[in-house]
Amino acid sequence: AANAQAMRVMRVRRGCNLATLTFLDREVDRTTSAWRHAADVVTATLRAALRGHGEDGHFLDLVGTLATASAEFPRQWARWSDPGPQGSFRCFPRGQEVALHYALMQPIAAPGHTLVYTWAADEHSEAILAAYGAN
Repeated sequence: AANAQAMRVMRVRRGCNLATLTFLDREVDRTTSAWRHAADVVTATLRAALRGHGEDGHFLDLVGTLATASAEFPRQWARWSDPGPQGSFRCFPRGQEVALHYALMQPIAAPGHTLVYTWAADEHSEAILAAYGAN
């Protein structure tokens, strides 16, 4: 699920999620340290979800799709890195650098699910995000 602003900033659309955007979107630059960190976060989140829902066909299908359709995902999965529940990363939506902080949260009402909350890490990024929200 994504809100309207996330859809404008990250090109997220119905049927797309952060995992498919990170590993399958052809416009994402996978050579940056920002991408590697985002891939660490996505991989850690998927691992945590699979630990709690190992029999869930949707998660298994997603991991299977990523493993077969992305050259990077199997390497990322095999190298295993846990970025922790909080941190920062940089991304480049629409070619503009945006610095974001994130927090991974486990909602009490939805055991086994992970909410990824992000916010601007600096004034420059906040201004870019505000401009996206105005469009």
